[in-house]
Amino acid sequence: MKLALFTLGSADVLLDAMEARKAQVFLIDVAAGGSKTLQDLENDIGLISEAAAMGYGFTVVSVLSRIKDSVNLLKLTLGMTEGLAVDVIAVRNLYFGDDGQFALFDESMTKQRLIERGGRVVDMPILFANTYEILDRQNLPFSTAVSAPTSVVPRAHRTRVYKWLQALDEALLDGDLQGVLGR
Repeated sequence: MKLALFTLGSADVLLDAMEARKAQVFLIDVAAGGSKTLQDLENDIGLISEAAAMGYGFTVVSVLSRIKDSVNLLKLTLGMTEGLAVDVIAVRNLYFGDDGQFALFDESMTKQRLIERGGRVVDMPILFANTYEILDRQNLPFSTAVSAPTSVVPRAHRTRVYKWLQALDEALLDGDLQGVLGR
């Protein structure tokens, strides 16, 4: 289901679906800085605390580049979710450099705070820029791109996405995220 979470009352259907156990996992994808949206939903209908009472967990994934804005957004996320039953995962997007090139994050108090809260850091593998651009141009999710027709996504790019998804799955498993994602 697609919801406009910025509209008051729009998340009611989500909470109702959780209560009806319509799925084991609910994925809420919000733009960068989306922790403010989660805080607003918690203040409005208690989305996070109600979900926890029904046995659901919340995990916020913050994707990082090498710039300080992404570290600042993670810092904001940590602040806004303080005291809530929310796991936080920082994902270093290696498209922006190898794991040794994230000094603004790696040497920050934000990373230290994340780790102290039990958060985790995972590295997202690189996806070839041309492949990513094709998906972005077509507004395709990665999972859809794998089976898209050749006229939409050429075979080499579908294969790259498939291999990238496998590498990402391995990175998530190596990050010991079982029990965090999809509790």
